[in-house]
Amino acid sequence: TSGSRKLVAGEDSVESEYLEVISCGDELALVELLDRTGPVLDSLSSNTVNELLSMLISYLLERRFMSTILPWLQQVADLSTTNGAYYLIPSARKRAQVLSAIQETSGMDFSSLAERRAVTQIAMKLRKLWGKCS
Repeated sequence: TSGSRKLVAGEDSVESEYLEVISCGDELALVELLDRTGPVLDSLSSNTVNELLSMLISYLLERRFMSTILPWLQQVADLSTTNGAYYLIPSARKRAQVLSAIQETSGMDFSSLAERRAVTQIAMKLRKLWGKCS
């Protein structure tokens, strides 16, 4: 499909780790994996990115695991800026869902000012980028 990225050698093990953890639905194992690998969205297949973003957005809306997921959401913004709006999330509908969730979260109360600032900056960056081409 257009917009799907090919994995290069070495990335298949990261991909398979994420697929395994996502399929078993173990939230804590996923958070540990997210922390261990750091943001590796550009090393994952489009389908895995889609699944993972759905989970990250649900955590974001619940304001759970914020210190873990914020670097991943920042990578969404960075990769979309560098490689184009369609690179990571080809679906306009999915981009709209992600942006809506981030914008909704940016209006919530946060215990950490730094977290709120980070969410607001990501929302502004994605709105500027995706607002033109959604």
